[in-house]
Amino acid sequence: MSRQQWREHYTRVCAEDFLPRVGALPGRWVVSVYRLPSGGERQFVTAVAVDWPPKSAGSRKRDGSSGRAGAST
Repeated sequence: MSRQQWREHYTRVCAEDFLPRVGALPGRWVVSVYRLPSGGERQFVTAVAVDWPPKSAGSRKRDGSSGRAGAST
């Protein structure tokens, strides 16, 4: 798994943990991650599209990804 793939996977897992805790409505969510270095400007890290609620875990690919489109840099 490349660094970018790992970032996207970790972002999706965090989103799937966060969305139910805040009672997110069903739909497609775009989740963006920024880094804020101490004393610096925020830096874009990655963004992923997350369908909520997620499809069954059995629909995930072997590498752990869901196959959903995501934006990245």
